[in-house]
Amino acid sequence: MQRMARRWVTGLRWMVMMTALVSGCDRQDIGTSADQRPASVAQSTIPSSPDSTTPPWVVDPTEPGTNVPPVGRSLFDFLITNDVNGKKVYDIPFPFSALLVRIESRLHSERAPPVLKRLLIPVNRSLQRRAGDGAFFTYPRAVLAVDTEGDSTLSLSGMHLKDRLFIGYHEKTAVLEVISYNEAAGRFEFQIVSDYRADGTPIVRYANRALCTACHQNQSPIFSRPMWDETNVNHKIAALLIHQRRPYHGFPIRQGVGTLQAFDDATDRANDISLAQLLWREGCEQAGRPEQSIRCRAELIEWVLRYAMSKRLVQDWQTAEAGIEPPSFLAAWLARWRHGLAIPNPDIPNRNPFRYVAVSEFPGLSEVEATALEGREPRSLFRGPHEPTLPREPLEVWTIPDTPQTLERVLASFAQFFTRADLDRLNRLVHRQPERLKHVVNAMAQETLIGRTDVFADQPFRRVTVLTALDQQLGAPAVARCCLDDHGMPPPVDDEVASHPSPGAAHEASLIGDHKTFHQYCGACHHGEDSFPPNFLHGSPAEIKANLTQCADRIFVRLRMWDIAGPEQLEAPMPPAMHLLHHRVSLDQWKSHPDLQMLRKEAVAAIQRKRGATFAPEDLLRQDYDTLPACLTPSRELTEAAGAHHG
Repeated sequence: MQRMARRWVTGLRWMVMMTALVSGCDRQDIGTSADQRPASVAQSTIPSSPDSTTPPWVVDPTEPGTNVPPVGRSLFDFLITNDVNGKKVYDIPFPFSALLVRIESRLHSERAPPVLKRLLIPVNRSLQRRAGDGAFFTYPRAVLAVDTEGDSTLSLSGMHLKDRLFIGYHEKTAVLEVISYNEAAGRFEFQIVSDYRADGTPIVRYANRALCTACHQNQSPIFSRPMWDETNVNHKIAALLIHQRRPYHGFPIRQGVGTLQAFDDATDRANDISLAQLLWREGCEQAGRPEQSIRCRAELIEWVLRYAMSKRLVQDWQTAEAGIEPPSFLAAWLARWRHGLAIPNPDIPNRNPFRYVAVSEFPGLSEVEATALEGREPRSLFRGPHEPTLPREPLEVWTIPDTPQTLERVLASFAQFFTRADLDRLNRLVHRQPERLKHVVNAMAQETLIGRTDVFADQPFRRVTVLTALDQQLGAPAVARCCLDDHGMPPPVDDEVASHPSPGAAHEASLIGDHKTFHQYCGACHHGEDSFPPNFLHGSPAEIKANLTQCADRIFVRLRMWDIAGPEQLEAPMPPAMHLLHHRVSLDQWKSHPDLQMLRKEAVAAIQRKRGATFAPEDLLRQDYDTLPACLTPSRELTEAAGAHHG
């Protein structure tokens, strides 16, 4: 929902705010706006029963779904797939600037100025946060978003990319991280492209959603709240980037607040899609009553199209002279969700990295340039309170609309599924006659009921399916629209499966062998082939033991963070709080859980094997976290071309 409509919710039974964290946020950057403070952290317990008064999540953060799409493909797959000798293959332009040109070509002609929103985030909070080995401003993370519709000449049959494609790129790791929409499945997909480098062979895989949704708890893009201090809108960051004298893929080095706001707005609108899909599919579905379910969706799409085609005016059923009945789908929604719905939060706390860095961490800076780094608080670049894996409260509890004004929010969310070109064409076809639209939608409902189309069936809302059905009923020429038909595309590859040649046997062995508790709680993130996050559970038993010994210092510190109040945390506690909720373990339960004690016991044993039996692991808490040994064994350290120490 739009930011101005948001209201924070407290007192939910299964969520208790950590007031210590909130008070700690007040210490950062006195004089900044309230929106810059770290979001309050929700102490989540096991989700309540359906009979509870607790509003259910629109998207359950603890249920990430399958890694590969259950149906259809991502927009990114359609974007990078080309026909070569009659076969569809992935064709990803390199360098990164060439990929940007490909995306721009789907939005406008060559003569038009660039429209992609492009940002640089040197000290970022992604999984690749330490990939630059301290050279943050030499190798900043580059991120982009599409927040613009294509030209009218392209958008009828082309891709609807607005608010549906987001890409992050780190040059050192040669990895693209992509979030893009899947129209057939009605969800965002998470993908990684590895070996994205000169002379490389890019490999496209669908990412481990359990890993991605530890931060992306809304299963959609996320972004910082204003004032976006870790991006190049911050004049100190821009100055340090300029000092490096690098081209940065053609990205603007100095960025304006308008671009940041547009990026933020795009992630907010993307967050609305899950609510619209839930209302469409579950909100109208009535078990054993297919006709009522179909009629509900037909009525909803008629209201949406009337709204979108009438310059966004909502029919007012509360005015007696209007003679309009309130839409019946509101009653269906209220019967299902009488306590409302919890909207997931796409916002992570604003963070000013200059509070936590030292001059020595930016090699090559002169003393004059280093004066930008005043006010350092030692010990860690990535403090716990700003960690995106911390559970977030709902953005709001959304109540079922009961007035035309409150219904407008829903209609606006659905209207975003269509482009301006879609709506202009539809207006011409119906000759701006509302009764003709009603007749056409009723015919579509009848066609769904007899099985000739699934436009109003128990399926996700699909723009292409709706527009195709409208064209057929209106006798309009067929338009070949993207992006539902995935026939012949390269098969989707699950990164988690590809990283584990024998996943079933390996998983079974890991749960009964050595370090089984680490595998149970850490395997989802640290058992793959990729080195971000550190893959210390990947390899043979001997390799895993060596990795744990190498990583033990950092592992111990992260485990000990569960005993430390949010504002004082050096780093976020591990395992991530969201991952514990996947195991149906509340955060309060975890703090005294025997498995946490077992993990700490193993970490201490590994530390003392390395440092000696008399070494006190608690001494590690008094050191700068970033000076602790890197969490990779020497044999697994990344090359200069691919990355560096991290952990």
